[in-house]
Amino acid sequence: MIGLDKRRLLRLNSSLAVLTAVSIANGLLSAACAPVGTIKVEVAAASGPNVYLVDARPVRWFSWDYLGAGVAAHRLSDGSFDPDPMTVMSRVFQEKLSQRLEGKTIIVTRFLVSLVDVGASSQSLGLPGEALGSAVVDLAVRINYGWMIFCEFEASLDGETFKAVETTRTDKSKVEEGVNKVIKKALDTAARAMNARFAYQF
Repeated sequence: MIGLDKRRLLRLNSSLAVLTAVSIANGLLSAACAPVGTIKVEVAAASGPNVYLVDARPVRWFSWDYLGAGVAAHRLSDGSFDPDPMTVMSRVFQEKLSQRLEGKTIIVTRFLVSLVDVGASSQSLGLPGEALGSAVVDLAVRINYGWMIFCEFEASLDGETFKAVETTRTDKSKVEEGVNKVIKKALDTAARAMNARFAYQF
């Protein structure tokens, strides 16, 4: 009878456990980093002053971008929004800007909406054996903590630069609500700054 090398079997089982844990971790992180569906931005068509928008953002910002390995941070593409960002900005500014800005041209140089999964963790990466297994369990428990959502806006008007940054934390089931909130707050902040700048211009 041929005896089995138990040590080899143990090594094999240990390797299989690590590979399984890594696969689970990668699957969980991929799920956390997966793009959200199309986000409907609730913005009504306005009949305010006719302002013109020029899209001067870098082309690379128009598409999906994964920002951070292990922390599930990424930027939403233009295609993630309905309507598209330039339409959203145009409608908000038509509603928010005063008649003094009638006919002005706003050059948009930055409009970014980024999501950070506050449940994801890079601590599970690079850990061997049992430590990796426990980190996977921890990640699975924390993966539904929600999103931190950031909206960054920058534009120039008559040679002056206007910036606004807003952020909020929201449950994953309310990501659309959170994105709407930060976009509207950022654009409203920028509109108020523009109105204040041109309030006394004759």
